[in-house]
Amino acid sequence: MLKSRPEPEAVVILQRLRNGDDVGSLVSLIKAGDLMTELKTSKNSSPNSELSQPLQSMLNLHHPNAYPPLPPLGDPRAELGQRSLEQPRAVFDDRLKRVVAARWTKVTENDNVVINLISLYLSWDHTTLRTLDEDYFLDDLSAGGSEYCSPLLVNAMLCAASLNYATIDPATSRRLGPRFFAEAETLWAAEKTQSSTLVQVPAAIFLSMWCRSSGLEELSTGFISEAVRLAEELGLFDMESQEIDQREPHLHRIWRGRAVIAWGLFNWQTIHGFYLNMAPRIRNPPHFALGPEFRGEGRQQYPWNPFPLIRPYQIFYKDLIFKAYSDLFALLFEYLRVHDASNPTAERALEYQHTSLLHVKMLEWADDLPVELLRGPESLPMVIDLHMFYHGIIIGIYRPFTEAQCLMKRLARETMQASSSQLMRLLYIQRYRFDGPPFTSMTIGSVHILTFSLFEELAKAEDVDPETSFYLVLCAEAMKQYGDAYAAVHKLLYDLIGKAKRGGRTIPEGIDLIFKDLETRLSRRDIDGDAYKKCPIDIQIAITDPSGSRVQDMVKATYSLDADGMQGIRLEDGE
Repeated sequence: MLKSRPEPEAVVILQRLRNGDDVGSLVSLIKAGDLMTELKTSKNSSPNSELSQPLQSMLNLHHPNAYPPLPPLGDPRAELGQRSLEQPRAVFDDRLKRVVAARWTKVTENDNVVINLISLYLSWDHTTLRTLDEDYFLDDLSAGGSEYCSPLLVNAMLCAASLNYATIDPATSRRLGPRFFAEAETLWAAEKTQSSTLVQVPAAIFLSMWCRSSGLEELSTGFISEAVRLAEELGLFDMESQEIDQREPHLHRIWRGRAVIAWGLFNWQTIHGFYLNMAPRIRNPPHFALGPEFRGEGRQQYPWNPFPLIRPYQIFYKDLIFKAYSDLFALLFEYLRVHDASNPTAERALEYQHTSLLHVKMLEWADDLPVELLRGPESLPMVIDLHMFYHGIIIGIYRPFTEAQCLMKRLARETMQASSSQLMRLLYIQRYRFDGPPFTSMTIGSVHILTFSLFEELAKAEDVDPETSFYLVLCAEAMKQYGDAYAAVHKLLYDLIGKAKRGGRTIPEGIDLIFKDLETRLSRRDIDGDAYKKCPIDIQIAITDPSGSRVQDMVKATYSLDADGMQGIRLEDGE
């Protein structure tokens, strides 16, 4: 390599060898493409000046879409609007105003409740984890059609929407969510005896979402398995890309409707596998590529209604966002498949090669993002979430290589620090511009990753600096709100703070107040205090194992930080 590589690369290789880098690790880095990424020099820079730059500065210079410079920010908070579901309000789409609740659900005859919950879901969660084509769904929902809508689908969507509403009005959410789920479960059992339908796939995803939030992990996994089975039975992953004659709008409707559901299930399965450290249940991505309309040719604009935030209507590009997420999930899917197939005892260099290859592909993905999806002063929540998830992936996949015995630790730590800085800024934007709730479910995993990382740094540092203190409070406040919808989050946050306190660390006053509030909540024998016990948590973890790189392992690591934090919790086999 020293003989054959271009001069700038050879200089860096030699410098790394002189600095004591391991030869085998360095060769893996070069083969993976990491070195090529680091060595992209501007026309006005020399190899030696590039060598002196820290990794974060190099990423700022060569990949500004993913790692833009971080100047100071000062955006004001937005005001929350009227929170009651009973009140009429501006909705996601005017077709919702024609919806008759009694046609679709037995839980309530209040049209406003149903309309507002569906509007809430379509305004937030749907913009990131899109499981169906909302236009076709709204057509049938408002007119009583059955091709892309059914009572099962509506009740399943309503119970999923109640999760987000739990962060706004917990009492109403607790009253309505279980009832919508019970209605959907009854309809699901009845339909299982009949023929399979397309809308059963997104319905199963919604039901899985609700079960996971309630700690019913086995039932959640069962619904996902059913969604995959239905998709395979209906041939959703065997569809081929095709040009649809514009004179045949019905054929286009059929193809697009199936395409969105197929990719929606694929995306949900991939993120499920990443956070739970599980191999994807789907063998391959859908065979067809998302066509020109999803690439944004013509750049179709849609108004975004930020229910229930008081903000002016803004424009978003739903097909562009859907394709960007799908492309990113496809990269992550390939990594998960290789990573899962790898021998757990494989050489760390090989595991690092898989990780760095994914990072290089993700940098290329970010470099190609359309301008509408770049971060800016008016970025919408779904764009912020896209970039938050991006950096959450990077932090997660590099975490196993930061241990003392790992030869790749220096570059892994620098990469994680660069993404942590970006993730902190993104959280700041998300909190201070949109002041959730509501939020999208994509946000939760990213904030959990950042919170865990900050507490890890707190445990290592002698003193907490003002910036870390600020972001610790920001993360803790966010997780406390998310815990209203996902009760296990409260327990995780409580144990993280408790570990820091027991370790004698000085924690910010705001976090201490949150800790006391959580202590009160978790001591009560109501839903806040008991729901987390339903969540299966395995406390055994070897974080040095590359398989321990994602959120499920952070959950486990939270409990293994201090055995005292486990007093009073009884774990069954497999939990």
